Amino acid sequence: MLKSALMTLTTLFFCASTALAVDTLRVDFEELDKNADGLLTKEEARGNDKLITRWDAIDENNDGMLSQAEVDEAEKPGYS
Repeated sequence: MLKSALMTLTTLFFCASTALAVDTLRVDFEELDKNADGLLTKEEARGNDKLITRWDAIDENNDGMLSQAEVDEAEKPGYS
């Protein structure tokens, strides 16, 4: 019984940690910021589907660009 419960808990932990890892946003800001102006445009972010999908939510000041601070905030665990 204890072995079965332990296996169930291990499986649940693995599934939960995998789900969290899949949803985490990771951005190499410096690599994407081609003109090194400290802001990302959608053109510069093209190809990073997670970033593009969440663009409007991340762009807190609604200027159409993402700052390093906005991206850093979006990379924090629990950001939605």
